[in-house]
Amino acid sequence: MAVDGPADGAHRVVVVDDDPGIRLVLGRALARWGYEVFLAGTAKDALLALQGDIDVVAVVSDVAMPAMDGLDLAGEILRRHAGVPILFLTGSPVSADLLANPLVGLLGKPARVADVRVALDDLIARTAVAAAAVGGRSDGGAAPHPTGAPHSTGAPHSTGAPHLTGAPHSTGAPHLTGAPHSTRAPLAAGDGGWAAPARRLDAGPTR
Repeated sequence: MAVDGPADGAHRVVVVDDDPGIRLVLGRALARWGYEVFLAGTAKDALLALQGDIDVVAVVSDVAMPAMDGLDLAGEILRRHAGVPILFLTGSPVSADLLANPLVGLLGKPARVADVRVALDDLIARTAVAAAAVGGRSDGGAAPHPTGAPHSTGAPHSTGAPHLTGAPHSTGAPHLTGAPHSTRAPLAAGDGGWAAPARRLDAGPTR
């Protein structure tokens, strides 16, 4: 089950994917980076997570999902929750018109978990710059980031870095797939709760 959230002020990310394995590995990674995480198995669950006065800095979503897909979800988020960026993590096509929106990013599968961090940092930074421009601020639009979770540098990735694919696990490079995952994981998808950062989760390697 999801554990109680941390103190107010934590940066929150909603992960939306109908594959529980991908949700789990992404949730663990985001928790290690200092985010409070909500795992949603459907677009409807994601929209429920965004209700209320909460500080969500980004949504990471698949595109191909049953009922409401990621594209429709993005439309609803952009309409209902102005300023919340969406990072698509998918092998499905996304229209150029949608990607022209500075609040929308795309990372194709297969992708390493480290690539997700780079793409997420970039999207949050772009969103902050756009917000600063609209608000007439002159602070350079520094992107919000959880305390103790340094920005990724874009440096070369380790060869053993986890990947996001739909393929079976390989022995040398763990992948985010729907394959069986560790029973040690404290995160559960779509349970309507926020999971705290790594200090409250299993922060060990995702294997």
